Parts: sequence; structure tokens; C-alpha cells
Amino acid sequence: MKKVLHLVRDEKFFDSAYRVFEEAFPDKNEFIILGKNHKLFYIKTAKVRFIRPTIFFLFRSYFFKKYNGIIIHGIHSEFIKLLITKVPSNIKVVWIGWGFDYFRFWDLKDYKPITQKLVGDPVRTILIKKRNIFLKELEIPVPDEKFLSRVDYFSPVLDVEFHIFKKFFPNLKFEFLDWNYLTLEDDIIKGFEEKFVNGNNLLFGNSALPLNNHLDGIDLIINFNLDYDQILCPLSYGDKTNRKETIIKGNKIFGNNFIPITDFLDYNEYVNNLISCKYFFVNSLRQVAMGNIVLMLYLGSKVILDKSNPVYEFFITRGVQVFSIEEANTGQLPSIDLENTRSKLKEIWGRTAILEKTKSLLEAISK
Repeated sequence: MKKVLHLVRDEKFFDSAYRVFEEAFPDKNEFIILGKNHKLFYIKTAKVRFIRPTIFFLFRSYFFKKYNGIIIHGIHSEFIKLLITKVPSNIKVVWIGWGFDYFRFWDLKDYKPITQKLVGDPVRTILIKKRNIFLKELEIPVPDEKFLSRVDYFSPVLDVEFHIFKKFFPNLKFEFLDWNYLTLEDDIIKGFEEKFVNGNNLLFGNSALPLNNHLDGIDLIINFNLDYDQILCPLSYGDKTNRKETIIKGNKIFGNNFIPITDFLDYNEYVNNLISCKYFFVNSLRQVAMGNIVLMLYLGSKVILDKSNPVYEFFITRGVQVFSIEEANTGQLPSIDLENTRSKLKEIWGRTAILEKTKSLLEAISK
């Protein structure tokens, strides 16, 4: 039986992806990084091969014969788009989206007004690196519809995002596949299994990325009718300017009750911070921080989201308790049914659920 090709990068989710794909389809997955051989930073256990992009492209007919399916784990370059347009029609192509790679295809707001003024308009194009002398005659950048027309299945982080995507490209024929990185037991809650929220702090955002709309969010928190002690704001990575302005505004408004977290914490301190947070406010307009949201829901935190964020609809339609900014303003946040929440999360991200999703994905490829 032919193998499945996984086009990956050195990112932290791929050890979990390798684990579940190997369990579902042992010894039939090839994880390849298109690039120079280098020391891996995030990938620890997955078996990964390096192949130079030019070599793969020039000898693509040889490589393609080995596979009956290609899974793209995030579109991170124009070269990937170009390569996919050359895949023979008998090989199924699955695009597992990350967010950064499909948000650029639709014209929806990323930022709220104050953050928009700080960062300007978002860049919605993939960085085009210096043209390769061997591939200089090829079409770069690749027209979006040409690439998208070669995708057989698309798996965004949330199913609601698939429907948003299709509104912008109604004539494309690709189908939805439900698949997610990470499992609840092995990745998301590992080390937190017996933990529960036991503090009265508010966790605000997940990084210094402007997608968190921190500057606008501070103005919103002022109006929350909630009883909390301190605001913990993780800012250890992301945009330096946004981090600086967030700290200045947070300290000005909340004083010593605003606690910016700018360093990477050791595990025990990290755990203690999270379980101290009765509330978790994510002021994004699109899907970010899903791992953090799922973990905080599992711990019993009350997650507050903008209603326009697809994550809000995703959880509400599944009977998972999340709350809107408007509800935080009134202070009417009912008690969490934690048993129900954990049961629902297991249905979506549990080890068994992800394995079944993986098998369904592989079955789709083999049709």
C-alpha cells in the first residue's frame, strides 16, 4: 500500500500529529520538511526527513508515485502552493489549516479600532522568498483559485470557519474534513488532570500578538461587572510594540493589579498562574489560543469571547459554556457545569475522538 506524504515545518504540534497518524496508519506516513537539513527545535519525537525544495520539484514525478495522498500542514510558502498545483489528479490533497494560512483568503476584520491604529492593515500575502534560479520560469506567486481548485479536502481548526471560507469561494468543490491537532489526554491537559480553578484572577489574552486586541480589551475590562483580584496578561512572545503599549495602558488603568507576564515561566509557576484564573478573556475577532481556551474550560474557568469570534459560535452550538462580552458587562455568568464541559471537550479532542477523525481522514484519501 502506498504512503501518505505530510508536508510539515518545525512546529510544536507535529509530534502529536505524528503520534496519532502512526497509530491509525503505522509505518505509512512520511513527514517531510522541504528545506535544508537543520537541527529541529520544536519537533522532538516525530521522524522527519529533509528534502531540498528544488530537488523535490524537479523530481516530483518520482516522489509522487510513492503516495496516494498528500497532507499539507499549513500553507507557509508560495512554493507549497506551486507544488500542489502539480500533483497528479489521482492523488488526494488534504489541507489542514492553521489559521494564519487561510485567514488571508477572506476579507474579515482582524483588529479592533485602537489595535488597528497601532498595527495598521494586516499583511494578507505569503512571503515570497528570492526566486530559485532553477525554478525562475515558474508561476510565482500562484493564483489562489488555481491552488484551491487542486485541494480535495480542507480541514480548518473549526468547522464554522469552513463555512466562512466557502462564502468567499462558493464555486470551489473541496470538501470539509474534521480533524484537530493535539489530544486532550496526551497534550492539552497533561499535568492538569486533577486541577481545578481555585483563584479569583482574570487571564487576559495568550501572547503579545495584536490579534488579542489588548488595547481595546483593556477598555472593555473596565466595564466588566465581575469580581476579580488581578489581571494576568501573558506577553512573553509576539509583537514588541503591542507588548509595550499594553503594559503602559494596563498599568495606567489598573495599577499594580495588572500583571504583565513577559518571561517564559517554569512549569509549576505556569500551572499556578492558570489555576488562579476564574476568568479568561480572549478579545480576538478570529480563532486564536484554542489550546489555552480548551485547557481553561477544562479547569473550570469562565471563558469570555467576542460574539463575532467563530470560536464563540463553535462552543455555543456544542453546548459548551462560554460567555460574551455583553454578559461580562452585566455580571450574569451562571455557574459552570464542569462535568458537562469536560465531557463535551472529550467528544471533540479526546484521544479516541482524534484517532477516529484521523482514520476518517485517511479513508477519504484512499477512496
